[in-house]
Amino acid sequence: MNTATSAPNPVSTDIINLLPSDDAGRQAIPRLVAEFAGILPAWQVHAAVREARHDLAGSPISALPELVERLARVRLREALDAPAVTR
Repeated sequence: MNTATSAPNPVSTDIINLLPSDDAGRQAIPRLVAEFAGILPAWQVHAAVREARHDLAGSPISALPELVERLARVRLREALDAPAVTR
């Protein structure tokens, strides 16, 4: 079985593994999913947002929505530019 081609199901913004009071990630997801629609799967956008939020944990709360979205966008664009790994 080739597991490299199977992808996890998209994740709901309600269970993105963020704190209930944390809207930084939830605000970014719909915009980034729309921006990368047809290019990257939604689960990958969710993962990039979740990782960006985690990496920016020490940032000022008021700046988080913009910072999370920007960092996730950069990482998603980098993923598009990265060469595919083949076995």
